[in-house]
Amino acid sequence: MLHGKISSALQWLSTNKSKPLDITSHVINTLKSKHPDAAPLAAEHVINNRLLPIVEPVIFEHIDSEAICRAAKNTKGGAGPSGLDADMWRRILCSKSFNKASHTACESLSLMCRRLCTEFVDPTSISSLMSCRLIPLDKNPEIEQLSQKGVRPIGIGEVLRRIMGKAVTTFLKTDIINSVGPLQLSVARTEDVRQLCMPWRRFSRMKTAME
Repeated sequence: MLHGKISSALQWLSTNKSKPLDITSHVINTLKSKHPDAAPLAAEHVINNRLLPIVEPVIFEHIDSEAICRAAKNTKGGAGPSGLDADMWRRILCSKSFNKASHTACESLSLMCRRLCTEFVDPTSISSLMSCRLIPLDKNPEIEQLSQKGVRPIGIGEVLRRIMGKAVTTFLKTDIINSVGPLQLSVARTEDVRQLCMPWRRFSRMKTAME
């Protein structure tokens, strides 16, 4: 409440008393047990570059410093591995207190965003951008004994990646809705889950009737 995050405070009051667990050997072993071992590479699961559709780079030329600034203003959430939450990144990118430094940072991010959308980038060079912060939540807060507590792993992605993603989807929103709207229930819909299930049921019935 003191930071002006009224919606977050109300959400915390309306939910249970679950909180992050202390990092112990038991918690670490539980988190490792929830992570499956890597499966061997299957050729049918590899994307063939020759079959990928050609995307014109000009589509992403509209991603500029203003687009990054607007995306930063509309981004909310906690901090990722860098330790900077959405409020901190918003101040860095949108505040006038830093003179031209904020505009320069937005320009650099827009350039990086356009490059990621149009060129192949070595994944190892952006590992920090794609990494997440893992938080073990207490699944059974009513249980006192630590060995009997359940662990719910929560991953928080880097805020900078979310800002760049918002900037890209701003210009591709119509194409995304037209492409995956019938199958991806969360696209361009604000209703609750029960109402979102209705289009999927109608789609399933139509598919069954066609077969």
